[in-house]
Amino acid sequence: KVWEADQTAMNLAWSNRMRLAADDNYVYVLDAVLNYCNGIQVLDRKTGAFVKTMAAPYPNEYVCLGDINVDDAGNLIVSRYNYAYGCGLLAYYYDETKADPWVCCVYYADETTPQTIGDRVTVCGDVKKQAILYATAPYLNKIYSWNIANGTSYSPVVEDYTGVSNPWNNAIVRRASMAEDAPVYVGITMGTEASGFADASALFQEKGTSNEITSSNLFARILNYKTFVMNNEEYLAVVFQESWERYSASYLRIFNITDRDRWVMVRGSE
Repeated sequence: KVWEADQTAMNLAWSNRMRLAADDNYVYVLDAVLNYCNGIQVLDRKTGAFVKTMAAPYPNEYVCLGDINVDDAGNLIVSRYNYAYGCGLLAYYYDETKADPWVCCVYYADETTPQTIGDRVTVCGDVKKQAILYATAPYLNKIYSWNIANGTSYSPVVEDYTGVSNPWNNAIVRRASMAEDAPVYVGITMGTEASGFADASALFQEKGTSNEITSSNLFARILNYKTFVMNNEEYLAVVFQESWERYSASYLRIFNITDRDRWVMVRGSE
């Protein structure tokens, strides 16, 4: 452990929706829940010390901050969603050289836009040059992606995800790189509010293949994950919560996913 900071140290008004991103110097924490927003809290990456509060790019009180990312070039990107249908997804990146530093790179809103479409967002590449932004919404089993060129995007590509048979509760999509043949990964939590999440489970898949890693705990949800390469081998780091109950423990587990023949993991295995 390098450092630890609680809600007070991070200057958070809201602590029940932790979305974080980091670059070489800072850790950024969204300070928002539902339609309440206290901006973005900025911490020193090395010490955890509070640095400042950044104003969010959305002044409308009814707009919800969705997710926060730092792309491969170090650009800070913030997305929004709204719990009213049709309000859509907006994604802005931060450019301190401009008079208005928040620049819109994705705008997607019409009468068919799903609710909470900006709740889970990831970015691969450099939004100022060439990037892909992925977004999902609960229960839809659809993956939305935008190609961003020179800070501008157009209509999304919408894919029905057939890797699972039931509606997911949430899904996080990540692309390993901007290479044409780069793998795209999906971390999925299954379960419904109607069942009280009694049937909840989590799994990790490579999009377009049958390979998957399934959580070793039946009552689990994926909070976040990341793949990385070290010494020419590929690894998967998954943060998951062991159940849906308040105060249940969370875990970080690391898998070596270089050899796909050894990739399958079933419940109960370690």
